[in-house]
Amino acid sequence: MSEKSEKKKRYIVEKAREVFARKGFLTVTMKDIVEACEISRGGLYLYFEDTGKLFEEVLKTERESGGDEEIEQADTSVEMLSAFLREQKKEILGLEDSLIEAIYEYYFYLRREEKLPEQEMVQTREQAEKDRFEMSVRVLEKLIDGGIKEGYLDCEEPLQEAYNIMFALEGLKISSATIGVSTERVTSQINYLYSHLFLREEGFAEQEFEEEKEEEEEDKEISLEDMLVAETFAILAEAEKEKV
Repeated sequence: MSEKSEKKKRYIVEKAREVFARKGFLTVTMKDIVEACEISRGGLYLYFEDTGKLFEEVLKTERESGGDEEIEQADTSVEMLSAFLREQKKEILGLEDSLIEAIYEYYFYLRREEKLPEQEMVQTREQAEKDRFEMSVRVLEKLIDGGIKEGYLDCEEPLQEAYNIMFALEGLKISSATIGVSTERVTSQINYLYSHLFLREEGFAEQEFEEEKEEEEEDKEISLEDMLVAETFAILAEAEKEKV
């Protein structure tokens, strides 16, 4: 492939990533990509035959560019659970570039031996949201169950716990979108959801989000220092005015 073709392919992948991050995977069509890239359908099909192949290229690019690949690279259910919750945190805080919805729609709907008919991939947004929620619940259930078998987690009802976590996360999303929730509060709530499962390995879970907490504390200290400096300058300026 020529350098010009490689450049155009990268451009298509970049624009497609924006579409997948905004709409998920199931509701995206090749027409959406054509419109986002402002190219002809033939120009798109020259590089990718369907949205599945295109999304695979997006994920490949994410890995090669050092993007968030914690979920795919996790060795244990506990590590995968941690990665899952970190991605949820990104979504709650309104990071529009999160691929969490598209990733789960892709892996739990389409990664089968048989490919779904095109018409089954196009769903209403409402149905897609319901399905995404249920998919996340099933994912969490399997991760919690896996953590129990690995000896880290202690939970009598993994499915019920999975629902509890997802309802709490959905509540955080709604609060973030309506009344606003601080990064510190989101981290604290997710840390609680994560850590209270670790009844056998006391202290293990608390370490997972400690680094994020420290960074947030540093940000708070910097903000406080900036405020004090600004206030000092304001007082000096007022004093100068009085002298005049």
